Parts: sequence; structure tokens; C-alpha cells
Amino acid sequence: MSKHILIADDEPAVVEQVGELLEAHGYTYDEAGDLETTKAMLSKGTHAALILDMNMPLKPQGLHRHRNNGYNFLGQLRKEAATTELPVLVYTGQDGGEAKFQCGLLRVGGIERTYVAQKNSDDPYEELTRALRWLDETLNPAAPATPVGPSHPPFIDEPRRMIIGEEAITLCDVEVWTDHAQDDMREVMVALAQRTAGGRYRRIRGPKLNEMVDRDPTNQISKPIHQFRKRCSELMASQCSLACGKYDVICETTGGGYHLHDCIEVIVEEGQESLLDDDDDEPTGRDAVKEWILDQLAEEAAIYPKDVVAAFSGRRNRSSITRDLKVLRDDGVIGKGRKALIVLPCEPDDRR
Repeated sequence: MSKHILIADDEPAVVEQVGELLEAHGYTYDEAGDLETTKAMLSKGTHAALILDMNMPLKPQGLHRHRNNGYNFLGQLRKEAATTELPVLVYTGQDGGEAKFQCGLLRVGGIERTYVAQKNSDDPYEELTRALRWLDETLNPAAPATPVGPSHPPFIDEPRRMIIGEEAITLCDVEVWTDHAQDDMREVMVALAQRTAGGRYRRIRGPKLNEMVDRDPTNQISKPIHQFRKRCSELMASQCSLACGKYDVICETTGGGYHLHDCIEVIVEEGQESLLDDDDDEPTGRDAVKEWILDQLAEEAAIYPKDVVAAFSGRRNRSSITRDLKVLRDDGVIGKGRKALIVLPCEPDDRR
């Protein structure tokens, strides 16, 4: 499946913001500032999805009054065979709430394979992250679950091997997680793979896991854990003909603690253990990202978000680094130059 996206928005700052997050999720993108150009670019058939502003000029350099509310354009796309099934992420600054947009989309027949995200939400970054998660799942759907019948033996009846690697997690040799999937799940699984002195898997409460992976308190780790459990159950049924229940991989103790099931034998590939290094002498998580960036800028290096991702490969995932960069910008530690170049605050943005 192609990972090339078209961003249709006439605000350069929005294109830059969305483009940076897309790149962090492994996508590439083109941009269009008006609907005429958008239609022409989509006609080439090279884009896997469209991110669409709802208030766009009709033509290049179009005046503000020559604009389209986006509903009509989306309706036209859905009537053309080439774009009927095209995933469309509507990213809009218009007010009115989700119900209003759903009604508008229904009116023009554009609700299928369409997701609405609002620019003016309380947390635009989190709004976009959820939208891109929808895009990931839409472009890379899990295999249909096979109905579990009497012939499916229980998952927990025998030892099952899990391998935690840099790019993926496999269970029974089936890929159940990739680096572009649920936020922070690799770090969570590395933490849960640790054993106590008595040999049992470690029990960790949700708030502690949130702290360990620098999770935003408004976006609890329970959400991606739920999605991971569901994906494991579906894939074990469809790929391995095993009856895997909701709590057969990640168990949950009374009071909200998480732990791995005893039937699972975990192999953590070399280098992944450092994801949750507890050595107090070395900075970890966001502090390590901050220190590395400041060291690079002190040496006058030109660095971009992709360079940070590469530098922390195997230690911190793309989504976490994207959040780190946002927090560091909000705190005034770094600024943003042209094409997402990372610079010091108040530094001219014309560095190349």
C-alpha cells in the first residue's frame, strides 16, 4: 500500500504541521493550495489518501470569496470511480462539532472512509494523532478475524513466544505491532517483560506506565493497550487458529495493574532493553532527546525531526519523539525553521 498522501490546505503553517506529523509516521506527502490543483493531482492516482481543508480557494491565487466549503468537492470525489474509496481526513477550522460535519457529509454522500478532525480543538496535536491513527488503520487493516469455533484450541494452553524488536513485535511469529501503530506499545511491552526476583512477570499500574513512557495524562495508556489486546485476539484467531481472549496476552489485576500472561515467553532483542533504562546517571526519555538536540545545535548541525528519530532508533518511537519536539517548542527550548528544521528559539529560520 502506498504511503504517499496529498495535503489540500491553503495555510502553509498547517501544511507544515501536518506534514511533520505525517513524516514521523513514515508517510511522504504532496501539497495543494486550491481545489483545482487538488483535483488535478488526485487524477494521477498516486496518492493513498487525502487530507482536506473545508474552506479552500477554487483556483490558484483565488480570492477569498471564490472558495468552496469542501462538502461539494468531497461529494464530487465520491461520485468518481477513481476516488470513491479514497480515504479522506477532513481537517477543518470550522465550528459546529462532529454532528454538524457528519450531517454535511451525509448530504453529499461523503461519509464513508472519511474522518473529521478539528484544527481548533483543545489539543490540536492529539486531535491530529488520533486522526493519523485512523489513517494507519484504514490503509493497513488487520486481517478479518476467523470465527472461533470448537476446533480452535485455547491460546493459553501452551507456551507462546513473543519477540520485541525495533520495528515490530511478533507473537507466535505473527506481527501484532509495528513502529507506526499504537503509541508507546513497544515501551509498554518491554516494561511488562521484566520479571521480579521470584521469576513472575512484573505487575505495573496504569499511572506508572504513563509516567514511564512520558504519556500525556489526558491520553491514558489504557487506550492503546485495549487496541493491542484486540489486535492480538483477531490475529491469533485468523492467522494461528487460536482462541485468544481479551486478557490472554496482557492480563489485568484487581486495581488496574497490568502484567503478561505466564504462557508467554518473551525475547527482547538486543538494544531494546535500554528503552526503559533506570540508570540515574544517564538522561532518559524526553530529557535525553532534549540533551541530544541541544548538543547538535551547539555544533551548528542542521537537524530535522527525522534525524532525531534516527538518533533514537531502538530507544524511543516516532510518536513519542514527535510529542517531545512539540513540548520542547512549547517550553521555548527549541524553535522551528523552514521545512521543519529544528533551530534555537528566535534563531532566523533561513538556515539550510
